[in-house]
Amino acid sequence: MLYRRLRALGITAPGSAITLVGGVLAAGQLAMSAMLAWAGGRLPADASPALARALADLSFLSGGPGYAVAFALLIAGTSVTSLLAGLLPRAVTWTGLVLAAAGMISTLTLLAPAFGYLLPVVRFGGLIWLVLAAALLPRTRARR
Repeated sequence: MLYRRLRALGITAPGSAITLVGGVLAAGQLAMSAMLAWAGGRLPADASPALARALADLSFLSGGPGYAVAFALLIAGTSVTSLLAGLLPRAVTWTGLVLAAAGMISTLTLLAPAFGYLLPVVRFGGLIWLVLAAALLPRTRARR
């Protein structure tokens, strides 16, 4: 929706395409995480523990850091474009940029589990930001 709204507002900068790619990748990561978790839940009782661990790890990777990075792209594309074009209040755009940075930094969870606290910050804070940005983004733009 954000991509279509940015395009309808006449935004042709790469930020709108980054928004689209980030949204598609984020949705794909969540779907992959769900499919891997489903597959792990259907393992027979005599399945290898290594297979169960691999499915659980892959599900976490795609639904955790993978999703956070893709969602950060969506947020960054919208925030930068809105900041440059003056489409959203500055506080909303800067909050989006902070959330996008947190999403990128959350990949460090793969190296140090202490960064894992950023994953729910990006997921839930980003969802709140997404709803707010969608509500505040204008439907039309005054021609100059």
